[in-house]
Amino acid sequence: MILRQRPATSDQRLTGSAEIHEIFFSFQGEGILVGEPMVFVRFAYCDLACRFCDTPPPKTPTLMAIAEIAGEVSRLNAAEGPFRFVSLTGGEPLRYAAALRGLLPRLIDSGFKTYLESDGTKARELEEVIQWVHLIAMDIKLPSSTGMRPFWTEHESFLNVARRTEYFIKVVVTGSTPAREVNEAARLAARFNPNTPFIIQPASPFGDFRDAPGADALPAFVRAARAHLEDVRVIGQNHKLIGVR
Repeated sequence: MILRQRPATSDQRLTGSAEIHEIFFSFQGEGILVGEPMVFVRFAYCDLACRFCDTPPPKTPTLMAIAEIAGEVSRLNAAEGPFRFVSLTGGEPLRYAAALRGLLPRLIDSGFKTYLESDGTKARELEEVIQWVHLIAMDIKLPSSTGMRPFWTEHESFLNVARRTEYFIKVVVTGSTPAREVNEAARLAARFNPNTPFIIQPASPFGDFRDAPGADALPAFVRAARAHLEDVRVIGQNHKLIGVR
């Protein structure tokens, strides 16, 4: 899809429209639905700045109304589908909770399941839309990986809301990640559900980022997580391996 450019205003998160980076068809490359064909609605911008991030913000996002977003999803479904899921990804979709309150019911009414990919720090915004979310892919941001402060308190609040629907947890690990941080993330996850799928995702080299973990580091991460959780898996970014977005 080639999006037409329209200037965005500073208050779009309070309206029934959203700043969109792109809408496209691809195969899910991460998490428990890896390989699933779906439509991706990529929202622009994120409030974090993870050093491993491979989705730079768009120079000029496109302002789209709810009806336009839903219409493009339906068009792609007709052209490339049918699909089961629509991924709301980013950036951070929950920056646009007001728009999601209108968009998610439309997608469900059209027969789609909604798949929300989130950095796991916006519990209040999740509360506004949780009733229309079928599956959440929640990041737990490890400080060694992100280069930022820990978000344990925010993640705990987010999980307290997320447990009302189906979810799994993803932690990105780098060459700088200690096993104790994976242990802490798994311990937090187990407090809410010891059967939570817990995905350890090795960071992929991108741009100037080269701090990917070696294969020899992965068993220690798995052992650390399995001290608390049953369902622990290592899944890389499959879409990069097969050459799709």
